[in-house]
Amino acid sequence: MKQPECSAIVVSFNVAPHLARCLRSISVEFKRSDTCGEIIVVDNASRDGSADLVRAEFPEALLIEVPHNEGFAAGCRRGFAVAQGEQLLLINPDAELLPGALAALLGCLRRHPAAAVAVPMLTDGDARPQASLRRFPRLATLSVESTAVQWWWPGCPLLQGYYEEDRAHTLARVVDWATGACWLVRRTALRQVGSLDPRFFMYFEELDVAIRLHSAGWEVRYTPGAQVIHHGSLSADQNLLARDFYFHQSKYQFVGKWWGAVAAVALRGFIALTVAGQLGEGALKWLLRGASGPGSAAGAARHSHARRLAILWPMLTWHVSGKRPIARGHGDPVSVRVRRTSLQQGSQG
Repeated sequence: MKQPECSAIVVSFNVAPHLARCLRSISVEFKRSDTCGEIIVVDNASRDGSADLVRAEFPEALLIEVPHNEGFAAGCRRGFAVAQGEQLLLINPDAELLPGALAALLGCLRRHPAAAVAVPMLTDGDARPQASLRRFPRLATLSVESTAVQWWWPGCPLLQGYYEEDRAHTLARVVDWATGACWLVRRTALRQVGSLDPRFFMYFEELDVAIRLHSAGWEVRYTPGAQVIHHGSLSADQNLLARDFYFHQSKYQFVGKWWGAVAAVALRGFIALTVAGQLGEGALKWLLRGASGPGSAAGAARHSHARRLAILWPMLTWHVSGKRPIARGHGDPVSVRVRRTSLQQGSQG
């Protein structure tokens, strides 16, 4: 059997309906682009029948079942360990390749030998481009991005540059990095700089590897001719407290790795103050809505504030005391079940 040129790696958690559409789009694109490829699904202990779906509807895929959710980076590493292709397509289970996307990404890497990564234009379900391109952040940027400061100061100049708001989304170019919903990665580049860091459970793993690639002289290329629908954070949004915890934990790990422990502690202290400010603001709004009936619009807003307070309080406690807001158990050594069937997709030569 012909050696796969491209290995598609999908790390999935509880998004079975979207996973099916994702895998179907990969299969179609392998055939459309006449690419010999393989599909690898790493299931992070889904409880919605995702593994059964893969077995039943995509028997050609390699299914790796992990009994505990190890996170995105660790799941990708499991996929890398068994992948046979020189090009590695890392794609979220809530993303779908549109016609011609894979051919455009593969063509980008062929035309640009200095490119380690080709990234597509991400769109929502209505074909509107998503803001997925980024410049490398400064420490000040990370003090603002996705914090209360950003909500209180939406026009902050630090973020306008960070999100590349001054560049057209239709312009193909070299970028610092892009969010990791869909990356086509050259294996030789990843082998040179090292794989995704499993210490990042979710978030910041793609920024970390992009910095290492840049330092080694590689490029990340944006290819708007390749378009991918991204439904967005469906796995992470299943548990908003866990999402916020892992985001901040990864942010502090990232800062500690690249700026040092003192910077990480200082950032944590500053963000603790912003969380406290959000908590106070939310509590005041909740109290002011106290006279509203449960069926009114104001009552619904009060309920929304209460839900947000239920996230902010444990997050503030964690920032101050170090007490985790969610149970331990992620990332522990586990046994893994691998089911290997026919791996070849597309042209067999």
